[in-house]
Amino acid sequence: MRRLLKKFAHVCLPQSTFLAGICADYLNFVHGEDIGHPQRNGEARFQKFVLPNAKVCFDVGANKGEWTKEALRLNPALQIHCFEPARQAFEALRAVTWPAGVTLNHLGLSDAPGTRTLHLFKNAKLNSLHARAGLARGDVTEEQVTVTTLDEYARSRQLGEIDFLKIDVEGEELRVLEGSRSLFAARQVRFAQVEYGGTYIDARVLFKDVFAFATRQGYLVYQLHPRGWRHYPQYDPNMENFRMKNFILARDPLP
Repeated sequence: MRRLLKKFAHVCLPQSTFLAGICADYLNFVHGEDIGHPQRNGEARFQKFVLPNAKVCFDVGANKGEWTKEALRLNPALQIHCFEPARQAFEALRAVTWPAGVTLNHLGLSDAPGTRTLHLFKNAKLNSLHARAGLARGDVTEEQVTVTTLDEYARSRQLGEIDFLKIDVEGEELRVLEGSRSLFAARQVRFAQVEYGGTYIDARVLFKDVFAFATRQGYLVYQLHPRGWRHYPQYDPNMENFRMKNFILARDPLP
């Protein structure tokens, strides 16, 4: 049947960019890829599953606080530690009236404390510690920012368990995880949401590296989909297509 459908598509269907676009959108939906809206890509569904019973969360790559606002809507009692290294984005974050449980940090996270160069784009969501090939069009500026590690931050604040660690840092995801190795080794992180996409090319990182980090620490890897999440018991090279998607590193199995 599958062979007949392929033959039908090759012979009978027109060569149409419009039709190809529709098919591509459908495949993105099925695979949970290149869907930026949390309500459509499975992020919101997972947040509703985890956050109502959570206590401590981290928003790493907070930008202007969109994720934190939605998290507080689901659970106003959350303690959330936000990290945003870009000056302009942090000023917008600080301009919001947050409840007492929200801690704002004008910092980035990585695998070692220090100073890094942040590449700034007109769309602040594209800001990255890595020079982004193919996106250097228009005005791109640089800013020196301070970074630390999650392990060091947690020690300085005497933090215990982290219920949800959201990492959206445009290519720096693996280094953030490596800077939180002690927390994962001690199994103090329940869930980590890690974004994946084209910025891994600029960072010269593969999701294989993230997968290896998770499994070495005894964590399970799931990919978010519009209708739920899919468990990957082992690394699959087909995951490595540099299309935007979100993975969950889970301390315990998900239903």
